[in-house]
Amino acid sequence: AVVPVIPYVFLTGTTALVVAIVLTAIALILVGGTVGRLSGAGVIKSSVRQLSVGAAAAAVTFIIGKLVGVNLG
Repeated sequence: AVVPVIPYVFLTGTTALVVAIVLTAIALILVGGTVGRLSGAGVIKSSVRQLSVGAAAAAVTFIIGKLVGVNLG
């Protein structure tokens, strides 16, 4: 949960957002790959699945935020 927040400690604005997205994607891929390797399900398959679930969760969170009208900044 701390990975997407780290860039905002050192950066601001769009740069922080892009770095947070990239770092989060890398973390999701690494976690998925590790799970795939340990479970025997396949590194690529598990990595793609983990990245997809993470992206879907981010999209749902974004949409709910838009619907509720929460705006930070």
